[in-house]
Amino acid sequence: MRVRLLAEEGAAETPIALNELDRELPGDWRVTWYRGVLALATGQADEAVSLFDACLSMLPGETAPKLALAFALECAGKPAASWYDVVWRTDRSYVSAAFGLARSGRMSVLDEVPATSVYRVAAQVALAASVVRRPDVAALRPSDLVAAAERVAGQTALDPRRRDLLTAEVLGGALTWLETSPPPKDLRLADAPFTEQGLRRRLESLFRRLAVAAESRQERHALIDRANAVRPRTWL
Repeated sequence: MRVRLLAEEGAAETPIALNELDRELPGDWRVTWYRGVLALATGQADEAVSLFDACLSMLPGETAPKLALAFALECAGKPAASWYDVVWRTDRSYVSAAFGLARSGRMSVLDEVPATSVYRVAAQVALAASVVRRPDVAALRPSDLVAAAERVAGQTALDPRRRDLLTAEVLGGALTWLETSPPPKDLRLADAPFTEQGLRRRLESLFRRLAVAAESRQERHALIDRANAVRPRTWL
């Protein structure tokens, strides 16, 4: 446990502690594992790849070394999706593998995170956010934005403030989309008409609601400024 904590912190004395442990437990896979942890903690991703690969050779039937190797490969800027895929197909309790696949571009895999998982909400939030955080928002379909808003609204376990912020992000993405496309007919987004006026009114109301519950004066003023900036133009 001591070596584990030292390795996770990347402490300077970790190599000495690891060598002592290696002498006490020769051939123990945990020594190699914690050397890999230390390599990751100190930014030596290539070294971590070699160490976790060695761990996998020592424990060929175990899932954890495969996941560790995948993460080390990702940190080293090398292809890791195949290892994440092996882990995810083997055991759906390793949700980190699903997020690893999502980072490699397979966002849809997050929908496979079991409803019983504590990471289900995080997976759904990541899916919704990915829609409007992509660089080519203009290439989206209106239905993509509506689905993202509905996904956020459906997360009853999500903190209300976080839900409002995410909904505001989706609405902001929809406004960006409207800059290059005409409003879709008879479509609503987050309880608002999918028009510039409708989305701006909804965004304004969200920012003002968030401002009421702001934790600081600076945050409240910033949210009010955002509400004023997005407010639809009127004659009044």
